[in-house]
Amino acid sequence: MENYNLRPPFPNVVRKGGFTLIVYAHRKLTYWEANYCMEKYLAENHLKRVPKSGKGELWAEFGFDEL
Repeated sequence: MENYNLRPPFPNVVRKGGFTLIVYAHRKLTYWEANYCMEKYLAENHLKRVPKSGKGELWAEFGFDEL
């Protein structure tokens, strides 16, 4: 069996205020997808609002297996 690397290679930078979220996806994200990723990051980390500063990472499957 072949060893496939399915990790998203393309980093997308999403900024809100002083906070930077790096979203790894298989393609460049649209504005709406980037906002969705920010909301997903907040939900996964049990946050109510975007931190004033700092950095976070999120792995997304956008662009995987699209024609």
